[in-house]
Amino acid sequence: MDGKRWLILIFLFIGFKSFGQFQYTYTDPCTGIPNTVTITQPSGSVTLFYAGNYQVFTQAQLQSGGYEAWVAQINAAVPPGSNPCAGSGGSVSNGTSGTAGSTVAGSVTASFSSFSGGTVSTGGAGSDNTAGAGVGGVGDKDIDSESGGQSDDSDGGEDSKSGGTGKRARKNSLIASGDMALVRGGNNYKVGGNDNLRISMGVTWANTKQTITAGSMVNYTTGKNEANATVYGSVKGDEFMLVGSNTYLYNFSDKTRFNTGNIMYAYEQTSYMTILLGTNYSFGTIGETEFSNLAVNAAVFTTFNGYKGLSLNAMGLLMYSPYTYFYEGQWLNNGVIFVPLTSIDIKMSDTFKWNISTSSVMVVGGDILGFQLITGAKMLL
Repeated sequence: MDGKRWLILIFLFIGFKSFGQFQYTYTDPCTGIPNTVTITQPSGSVTLFYAGNYQVFTQAQLQSGGYEAWVAQINAAVPPGSNPCAGSGGSVSNGTSGTAGSTVAGSVTASFSSFSGGTVSTGGAGSDNTAGAGVGGVGDKDIDSESGGQSDDSDGGEDSKSGGTGKRARKNSLIASGDMALVRGGNNYKVGGNDNLRISMGVTWANTKQTITAGSMVNYTTGKNEANATVYGSVKGDEFMLVGSNTYLYNFSDKTRFNTGNIMYAYEQTSYMTILLGTNYSFGTIGETEFSNLAVNAAVFTTFNGYKGLSLNAMGLLMYSPYTYFYEGQWLNNGVIFVPLTSIDIKMSDTFKWNISTSSVMVVGGDILGFQLITGAKMLL
């Protein structure tokens, strides 16, 4: 009998909470995407946005057509020949640049990780002629020792004596990776309610001379119901290094899709860090509306080889979009996006490493757009 009473109380409590909530569904006039907002209390309110403007609405105002009247009022105030939706270009640019910045940071780190340990080398005096970081020893499969002294990695014989250059046969490296990420949207990473799970897998290849890498990764994000596929690679010469990537994203719910391509040049490197400069171009549709975005970016990448198989990689990426097209072209009307990324590799064996990473996307001087906590594995095939 007591159990039945508790069960009745639970259902009454759930029903009371649901009864107190109000949901309002509307179609975004700029994108054609249906949106649903919830007011949890009869006396509560919700903030809605349109064409770069925002307004707070109560339940009664929404039920009486207050949102539609507000949209019509904004449309009536726009000069002839202009589209009010162009006012959303800044937020559209920030959102797409944030997504592009995350994929660029991930692909750059993945591309570097297939090289041997150390900072990215662009040639010059004092260079150890290696590039990248992230996987460290996992990808270091039979790489030449170029110290000019005795090599512990040599096969023995006269070449391994002091004064010679110990060498072994080089081999290609192939690294497979897989991870799961908790993706949290909003400007407060401590607050839940907008969490998604992202599942990723990929593979990265490096040639025998450790000068060319190529790879791909795919992932799917629950909740958002979107998937993306990325291809990336890098080329390293005596005096330069280029890193490129291209990502295609598709949202199965609202039909948003876009493609973003990026290329970065290793501008300068020291024994502690590598500085990269590059450009990015994105285009596609948000719902039913076309957009394009041109951006420039700069990044700093560094790595630390820790104690007993621990290594830390860190990257900071700045991205600014001087031009965005959303209903009409706009110049110098966007914020600066900052994407910090940290990655810790824990060596479990000679061919297997466990990885824990964090990254976020934020507008400099503004809100945090998203936060990710990632864990996964890397394996030398």
